[in-house]
Amino acid sequence: GYLQELCSEGARVPVEILCMKMLQIEIDAKNWMNKAKKWHPRDGEISKKPKIEELREHILKAESLRDRIPVDQKDNWILEYETKMRSTVNAADTWYDEYQPFLDWDNRRNSERSRLSLEKLRQIVKRGTAIHVNIGNSMTKMSKVLEQAETWYEMNKSLLARANVLSIDDFTSVEHSVNLSELTDAISTASSRVSVDLEEALALQKIADQIRRWLERVCNAAPIKRSKRVGKGRWSCKPTRFSMKDLVDLIEEGKSLPIPTNEEVV
Repeated sequence: GYLQELCSEGARVPVEILCMKMLQIEIDAKNWMNKAKKWHPRDGEISKKPKIEELREHILKAESLRDRIPVDQKDNWILEYETKMRSTVNAADTWYDEYQPFLDWDNRRNSERSRLSLEKLRQIVKRGTAIHVNIGNSMTKMSKVLEQAETWYEMNKSLLARANVLSIDDFTSVEHSVNLSELTDAISTASSRVSVDLEEALALQKIADQIRRWLERVCNAAPIKRSKRVGKGRWSCKPTRFSMKDLVDLIEEGKSLPIPTNEEVV
């Protein structure tokens, strides 16, 4: 426009003119703000999230513009959207720093995988999504893991409730016990289909191990009373003398397990 032409004329003058220099800075600042405006939609508007690298580069350009100002107190010269842009970048950096142990972990190549609850996964993705910037591969990775975990959760919601791992308000079922095979299936599915070690699956693993130890002790205490759930060949029962207290303790422990134990304690 006219102002740009005026600056071009001033640039051809072999003498530095302060007002022309300030005019060029103002023109560059306006162009800077026009681009920044596209990344900061007003309420109700939808815009594509900029990449975090784009925001960092744009902030550096704002600093460069400020350095060109040939007057004092230039540090007080703040461009429109600059403060908000810095806040967005800081929020993204805080998100990354807080969850870095989970974001950097390559769960495909490590024998010890990241350990997270479903609620923690939801929190990580929710906070990352709320930041108006494309954080990149880290966000993509965590969103994919959450999708895997949510799918597993929907498949095993009933089991998690019956095993008292989670309290699910909308869950109703006439069945209140679990069996070892469905525990094993859920644990195996989590291991193969979810790229992290879910706390909920590890809780099922702990319950399954406790049930196995209890059934093995029952088998040793009363080998004739082998349960159909135990199955042939699963354990080699070793008849063992149990004191009355040991038997009472075994019965009481069975009452705390989320499996039907009537057959084993008769």
